[in-house]
Amino acid sequence: MPRLKSIDTSVFIIRILLSCIGMSLALSAYAQDGIRGRVLDEQGKGLDAAVVMLASLPDNVLTETTITDSNGQYLFPVHNGKFLLCIKTLGYKEFQKDITLAESQTLPDIHLEPEEISLKDAVVTARKSRPMTTSANGKIQIHVAQSYLTDVGNALDVLKHSPGISVNNKGDISLASLGGTAIYVNGRKLMLQGDELSTYLRTLSSEKISQIEISHNPDASFGADGSGGIINIILKASGDRAFS
Repeated sequence: MPRLKSIDTSVFIIRILLSCIGMSLALSAYAQDGIRGRVLDEQGKGLDAAVVMLASLPDNVLTETTITDSNGQYLFPVHNGKFLLCIKTLGYKEFQKDITLAESQTLPDIHLEPEEISLKDAVVTARKSRPMTTSANGKIQIHVAQSYLTDVGNALDVLKHSPGISVNNKGDISLASLGGTAIYVNGRKLMLQGDELSTYLRTLSSEKISQIEISHNPDASFGADGSGGIINIILKASGDRAFS
């Protein structure tokens, strides 16, 4: 009897171990479900807070947006089809590549090249004073103060250097490939478009900007304003020149 009891106990322990291994494998498979990858600097270190965007091709409609974690890792839900992978982060050159997705997979590591910014006859390596980029409640905050963006000139220049924001030669502003982006200053919408909007933004000194807040998918309270996303320029307390 003692021997039989010992055998039963051993079988019980083995079953528990097998069950634990099975659960671990299942959890591991679940954790890997999605499109993942890493964004690295020129030294092979992970870049945190890089904006990673996925736009469907050929129409260039923004499908997913996320930012990398402290190890430079990002994760998207599974998508099928052809997409444009776009990565932007302050202090580095923009990365773009056409990719085809069909299932959960890990994409090759992406190494970004440093960007040099010319400021008043001086060339600085932007990453040395790269402002912190954070994400919360579906919004991306670019902390402009205490960074090289303070010295780039004006609000339009700041937007040109901000990850995830596109400014063309005409001064039209949009989030990635989306159109109709609404511009706010300190939470108030600017009722300006085209040249008038560009002219106004040029009057706002970059030194007066505290941060830029980006909302790719704002809540329903913004109505039609949120169809192309919202950019909110937050000024320092003494620099509020917003009007509507």
